[in-house]
Amino acid sequence: MPESNPSVVHLCIATDQILANALPLRLLPWQEVIVVASDHFRLRNAARLNQFLRWAQEEAQRRSLDPVTSVRQVDLQDTGLGWGGLLAFARSLADDMAQTHQGYAMDVNVTGGTKLMTQAFSTAFAGMARLVYCNTQGETLEVLDASGVEPPIALPADLMTLNALLSAQGYSSYGCADNG
Repeated sequence: MPESNPSVVHLCIATDQILANALPLRLLPWQEVIVVASDHFRLRNAARLNQFLRWAQEEAQRRSLDPVTSVRQVDLQDTGLGWGGLLAFARSLADDMAQTHQGYAMDVNVTGGTKLMTQAFSTAFAGMARLVYCNTQGETLEVLDASGVEPPIALPADLMTLNALLSAQGYSSYGCADNG
């Protein structure tokens, strides 16, 4: 009897460059999405963040993912946090996820946030999750593997339809049906 694929949780750090969060969700398998949003990001981009969360839920429904556990936001109160505080937060989240998501495969998209956030999440989730970075300029999803064994994944040109692209960025089109 073949083994069933494990559920996959996808964690990402919210970013002003929404495509860096959206493209991996179109490319990689997942059943649950957790978006970590900093105070700074939420205060400046609350509407865009909420639109992205709605888009991710619609994406799950479009892909008929079963079971879709959730698309949820985790708030990072980052005001005044330095390296130690960010690392403690990321480690606490990683420990919590290790308990609540046993048996799940995990992808952690470290593209968003500040450089310190990227480093803190990379450090905290190293060894328990596949770390990815969405290189939109290079049109690849880079797998951050210290051994360099896993090659980058090409981002197909047709990965995002017009409606998906607009929706992920908080816009919509009227009278344009592109099926996804």
